[in-house]
Parts: sequence; structure tokens; C-alpha cells
Amino acid sequence: MKRYIASDFHNGNDVADYDRVLAFLDLVDDDADEFLILGDWEELLFSNMTILTEVEPYSSVTEKVREIARKKPVNLILGNHDWPQGLFASSIEPISIIPPFAEDGVYFTHGHEYDWMSFFVGTPVDPIWWGKTFPILPLHLLLFFASRTWEKAQDIYNLG
Repeated sequence: MKRYIASDFHNGNDVADYDRVLAFLDLVDDDADEFLILGDWEELLFSNMTILTEVEPYSSVTEKVREIARKKPVNLILGNHDWPQGLFASSIEPISIIPPFAEDGVYFTHGHEYDWMSFFVGTPVDPIWWGKTFPILPLHLLLFFASRTWEKAQDIYNLG
């Protein structure tokens, strides 16, 4: 079985080389039996599901991965830039969200759990201790940062 593994697409970020991303996805489509995405499938800070499904070139990447997932397993382990998608899993079907796992002595996870954003809001793998102690505080911080970054995304993509 051929399992292709990739991470950090940051789909929705305007600095990626989307021609190369789509060429890689064509290879996955043609050659892989399974596709495993190890986090940061989308760019949490500068995108949302509307951008990922309606704005080019991001919508082409989203649709290509969905097309692959209709033919073979595509599994996503959430990363620090896309973990809220766990709340909206139906919006990326048929891509499956799975937890980190170990197989044949290899541990599969995103790994970047400790950037500044994760410090404030935690991650699915490592929720912050004070998020449990003061559960409303991380949500307020997330909403604060999300509102600021959404304003920037609206400016970048002329959506405002």
C-alpha cells in the first residue's frame, strides 16, 4: 500500500506555490492508495471555509483533495492552524479527521503544537491547563484573535 504523507498546505495563504501544490495532488490522485495530511491543511489565520471553497486558487486545492477523498482514504490529523475544523468536520467531507496515531513504530502527528496561538487557545493534542481552569478565557482570546485576523482576510481577498 502506498501512503502519501504531507503537511502544512496552509491552503488560503497567499504565499504558497499553488501550481506545485496541485501538481503534487495530481501525483497523489494517480499513485497513492491513501493520503495522510499531518496538519495545517488550511490557514486558520487568514481563511475560512468560504475562501477555501469559493476563492481561487484555494478552492481548486480544496476540491482536488475532496476529489481524491471520493476515490481513496484521505485522513487529516488536525494541526495548530486548522484545528477548529474539528467543529465543522462536515464542511470538509469526505475528508476524515482522525487523531494522531502510532503504526509500525512511527508516530503520526502534526507536531507544531507550541506556537504563540497554541499558547493562548491550546490544541486538540495539548489543551492548555488554564483552559480547563478558566474554560471561557481561551474562547474569548480565540474570538478576539479571530476577529482581528478575519478583518485582515477580508482586506486581502476584498470580501469586506
